[in-house]
Amino acid sequence: MRSALVGTIVVAVLLLFFNGCSTKSPEEMFSLAQQAENEGNFEKAVDFYSMLLKKYPHNEHNYKAQFMIGFIYSEELKDYNKASAAMQSIVDNYPDCDLADDARWMLEHMGENLESMEFTGEGKEDS
Repeated sequence: MRSALVGTIVVAVLLLFFNGCSTKSPEEMFSLAQQAENEGNFEKAVDFYSMLLKKYPHNEHNYKAQFMIGFIYSEELKDYNKASAAMQSIVDNYPDCDLADDARWMLEHMGENLESMEFTGEGKEDS
């Protein structure tokens, strides 16, 4: 009896959560994802970014949500398979966006310690 009550409550909370998200604009959903990320709730952030992509598949800024999914999987959750898939999606689906080169770079350097890398400033003029 108790487990049935707990199950009912869980279902009710999930319905409220998803119904609440269904009325959110793309900007609001992106903001919720960023908020969850800032709070260190990376799984929740990925969920919000993913919901944004599913609910608004033609939003002009979806590549940013896709990039953040890949970045969180790579740098926070250390799930390099999911991170690679997310970054490859940017390269395949948004090849001309302003994050495509970053996604390619992430694919090449995924799993490396970014803090220990030396950046030479290639592409910048010497003073």
